[in-house]
Amino acid sequence: KNLSFVPHILPIVAGTTVRFPNSDEVYHNSFSYSKVKSFDLGRYAKGKSKTVTFDKPGIVKVFCEIHSNMNALIPH
Repeated sequence: KNLSFVPHILPIVAGTTVRFPNSDEVYHNSFSYSKVKSFDLGRYAKGKSKTVTFDKPGIVKVFCEIHSNMNALIPH
């Protein structure tokens, strides 16, 4: 939302599935190269969302491939 991940830090329990909605007028591409959970959701438009299940404990750093200022942490 507004070119940022909301919330910026999302603590979860291992095994949780997180939804990454796009609420902006521009495309986003959420991804992580973290060893705990690596994923690349591809580009998607406003109103679309994609999910990721975080099955191992650890900290995952999430970014947007299109907007370099976007980042978030998912500790689990």
